[in-house]
Amino acid sequence: MMEKVIERLRNNTRKSAFNRQGYQVSLEVGNFHRMLRFYSERLNENTDDADLIACMVPEFQRDNDKWDLERKVKFVENILCGFQSTIMLATIDNELMDDCFILDGLQRLTALQDWFDGKFPVYEDIWFKDLAHLRRAPFVDCRMVLVVHRFDTMQECVNFYIDINKGISHSEEDIKRATDYLEKL
Repeated sequence: MMEKVIERLRNNTRKSAFNRQGYQVSLEVGNFHRMLRFYSERLNENTDDADLIACMVPEFQRDNDKWDLERKVKFVENILCGFQSTIMLATIDNELMDDCFILDGLQRLTALQDWFDGKFPVYEDIWFKDLAHLRRAPFVDCRMVLVVHRFDTMQECVNFYIDINKGISHSEEDIKRATDYLEKL
């Protein structure tokens, strides 16, 4: 009896979206703009850092307004303390992985960008502009993991997005946006 339970558990976990392996790289938080540019040919050196994220958001992705200021501040403070967050990018049938878009991590990237843009301080009074002249110092121990998933089709990608977010971090409205997009494909 227990063997059947274990086999059923293994079969379910093997089919899970979370079991999918992608290309993975660790990067210094302060260099995330450079890494996003590297993985997206749609961007060029003239794309402003503030516009970079918006240029990489697919139509099925939820809106970029889910985190309030308190959550953004806490996330950036956690990153500065050594929390390592994972951001997922996706590409469709592209071995070069040079046309990626943001699959997971939009709110987290936006929180960092907002701090870089001076929209809020961390620890009550520490603004990024006051640290910018230090170049790397605040970010030496602050790392993120970037995972790039290559999908054969956009349908496969959107289904993955739904699987990793439905009932977990996204509202029914957010998921409906993705399922509506899927129906149009």
